[in-house]
Amino acid sequence: MCPYVPVMGRGMFDRFIRLYPSVPAGVAFMLGIALSQTLPITPALWLACSVFTFAILLLSHRLQLQRCFVAFLVTAFTSLGLFLGQTAQHQFTDDQVGRFVSDTPQLARLRLYLPHEPELRAQSFGQRLVTPQRQATIASAREILTTAGWQPCEGEILVQIQQPHARLAAGQTIEALGFLQQPGKAANPGQFDWQHYYRRQGILASLVVRESAQIAILKEASPPLLTTLRSRVRQLLSAGFEQEQRVDHALLQMLLLGDYDPELRDIRDQFRATGTGHHLAISGMHVAVAGAFVLCMLRLIGLSLRTSWFIAALFVVMYGAVAMPSASVLRSVILFVIASMVLLARRSSHAVQLLFVAAIALLLFQPLDLFDAGFQLSFGTVLALVLLTRPITMLLLGRRDPLLIHKEIELLPDLVRVGRWMDEKTLAIACAGIVAWLASMPLVGIHFSQLNPWQVPASILLAPLVAFTIVAGVAKVLVSAIVPPLSGVMADIAGFGAWTMRVSAEQLARLPASDVPLPAPSAFIAILCWASMIAAVIRWPLSSMRWAARLSVPVCFSIMLVGPYIGWTTAPGHGPSTSLRVTLMSVGAGQVALIESPGSARPTLIDCGSSSLSDLFSNAIQPVLRDAGVTRLGRVFISHSNTDHFSAAAEVVDAYDATEVLVSRGFNDIETPESRTMLRLLQQLDRPPREVRVGDVIPLGEETLIRVLGPDDKSLTGFELNDRSLVLKLEHAGRSILFPGDIQNMGMRRLLSDDPEILRADVLVAPHHGSIERTTGDFIRAVAPDVIVSSNDRTLSTKQKDFDVLVKSMNLRFLRTDSSGAITIEINSKGEVFVVPFLQ
Repeated sequence: MCPYVPVMGRGMFDRFIRLYPSVPAGVAFMLGIALSQTLPITPALWLACSVFTFAILLLSHRLQLQRCFVAFLVTAFTSLGLFLGQTAQHQFTDDQVGRFVSDTPQLARLRLYLPHEPELRAQSFGQRLVTPQRQATIASAREILTTAGWQPCEGEILVQIQQPHARLAAGQTIEALGFLQQPGKAANPGQFDWQHYYRRQGILASLVVRESAQIAILKEASPPLLTTLRSRVRQLLSAGFEQEQRVDHALLQMLLLGDYDPELRDIRDQFRATGTGHHLAISGMHVAVAGAFVLCMLRLIGLSLRTSWFIAALFVVMYGAVAMPSASVLRSVILFVIASMVLLARRSSHAVQLLFVAAIALLLFQPLDLFDAGFQLSFGTVLALVLLTRPITMLLLGRRDPLLIHKEIELLPDLVRVGRWMDEKTLAIACAGIVAWLASMPLVGIHFSQLNPWQVPASILLAPLVAFTIVAGVAKVLVSAIVPPLSGVMADIAGFGAWTMRVSAEQLARLPASDVPLPAPSAFIAILCWASMIAAVIRWPLSSMRWAARLSVPVCFSIMLVGPYIGWTTAPGHGPSTSLRVTLMSVGAGQVALIESPGSARPTLIDCGSSSLSDLFSNAIQPVLRDAGVTRLGRVFISHSNTDHFSAAAEVVDAYDATEVLVSRGFNDIETPESRTMLRLLQQLDRPPREVRVGDVIPLGEETLIRVLGPDDKSLTGFELNDRSLVLKLEHAGRSILFPGDIQNMGMRRLLSDDPEILRADVLVAPHHGSIERTTGDFIRAVAPDVIVSSNDRTLSTKQKDFDVLVKSMNLRFLRTDSSGAITIEINSKGEVFVVPFLQ
């Protein structure tokens, strides 16, 4: 018997539709939601069409329209998807708080209700540098103060409190004064777009409160029952853990309940680097393991199967309620409950049918989750596992049905039978891992620009450890509630599971090529890869067709992996180029410039620091480098020893194996706690900074070089720290870009007194983040740029505003990263210069 899926004929198609009507309905529903972003915004029309076709479906049996059933089913669900997608994206009430938000932050006073306990979060700058904690929560808007007085408003709003308020708690109504704005949008290539993320959840506004004194508690009330239950479960989970076990406790809480602790950043990166980050996010596996554990315990104490399933389903619903709200949790709970209902009703079903029913149920409430990476990865991976794992396993077993093999195994001796059973299960697990890896690879490439060669073995290795830790965590909560004195013992058991997980992930992350950047492939290539996987398990009539289908899998995936690096499958600007490309990243109060020069396999960085962006490396530098396909760096220049120019230097050098770090003369003599930390880390990496001098010429590739213009020896005495900045001139194809660091009056005057002609450049990176000094006008006239760009925070100082006025009076094109996002400067082989902002 051939293990492949046969080519579907008309009769089989009709039977498939009768057995699994949720499949075409689900596909049509998702298609409608996807089309809602491009078709005309007419939700009333789509609703009318949906109601009309659903009515015809109900009458189809009387009207004998069975042959048209599929057409009406698809039309009904496509129209419903269009209606829900456009409503969620564009339809809001007149008093929605998002209507009071403008493009720039505005001072506003609001009255808010806190349904959740505010979370404490820490921000890290670079490696091991931490700022004070802040609070964050999702609140419900009640009123906003306008020129006409207090006006009612509604909708959820993201509240961030930079100075934590000690008395804030769930159930309170507060009045807060802060800056009302849109959630932050992606300002750099490859960066996560929080604005789109929150918009899909219906959150259109963000309130930033700078001081706790700007919050007044108007009303105290008991928190909602669900909030109290969530708090109680977390108390039971933490009971018995000692201070030295805080990391294991934080990992356990993240694994079991979805709570993220900033202390887990490095651990989370290790899981991500090996392609096993899905183990940390609550998924269907987590819910299934927890539900199966409760089900087994109930069966062991003698309850019937139906009663056990019913109680296990209730437990899973409660588990989903106390965990952090997320689409993956809701999806897993819905799927488990539907499966339980089917089993309790003693009806047979199919995993594909249940999966599409769960997807439809979830998207009915959150239609825009369709565009979420988590939904796509979990739904697509599970669907691939259901459809492809068994056929591929049967193929590797010699095209024989596993049921026949089981009957043969029963006739073998016990020891041989056990060995054969273990071989079969190992092969099935390996096939499932390979299917999941291949199915998820295109989506991981599209959303995260990442490839993990060790994902399959690492996932298989960690799976039993994750299952043990989940079971131990569930048991920990139950035992702590029933027998509190045993909390310490259960904490040791559950903590051991968490410790084993993180140690295993740490070792796996050290494997070579554990995390390979993958420029995002096109959607067409991703669809081609999935189609090849399906084609490989279809029972084609000819042997040549079967072999061609099998070979299409490695061919398509090879195109996906290799194509982006040679410009086949990505948008222009992401493949190899003959042009010099400089990306001035948007990093707030700081500066990072990526230089990609033709003929050089290792790009260069000029500065890599920020004093305002949380986790600069993960949130900005790494996404930009991934988007550019950068796997290793060459030189890293640090202009001077201010933290906003080097805070992530050690982290970047370590992660991207930079060849050397270049600094100005006297850099090592200026010591601050932050610079001492950076120098110590660079020494540990065997990359001690090397000083460069005026007149040095550093080649970067074909026709590309950097000239060092400053500081000279005379600038090392009596000059302020900013005026000792490296002044670098990047030259390519007869054009140039000037990087003057943070030089101010003395530094600019010194350069003007020596040889002003050498300062001439086509593009000027504004000195000191675009701040005006007495000498700034003379300096700009000496440089004579066509374009000026500046890296700066969104709140401009008085000197920066005066700089804007000066540049405007000189009729020069001027771009700031706070409004333009990342700024790309490209110089082609003909010497043509193009300056393009990321935010148009």
